[in-house]
Amino acid sequence: MDAYAPLDLQSLKQPLTMPTPGTLPVAPGGIKSYYQAKIESAEILINQKTQNLRRLEAQRNALNTRGESFSSLLDDQCNNCDPTQ
Repeated sequence: MDAYAPLDLQSLKQPLTMPTPGTLPVAPGGIKSYYQAKIESAEILINQKTQNLRRLEAQRNALNTRGESFSSLLDDQCNNCDPTQ
């Protein structure tokens, strides 16, 4: 295009119209598949983190039970001790 070519003033006077969603061409594998892939990867990540949370909760519960048994064992031994010795 020539930099010094005259402008078509009639085309500049026409109002701009925005295309409606129904008139836009949709490429296969476009934005819908992009977001679908993002959603699926987020769901996988959520499932992994949920499984890790459950594993850690079970580990914590096991350690708490073990600590409680040690605590009760110490209490029993201290109750059998003679404080005067």
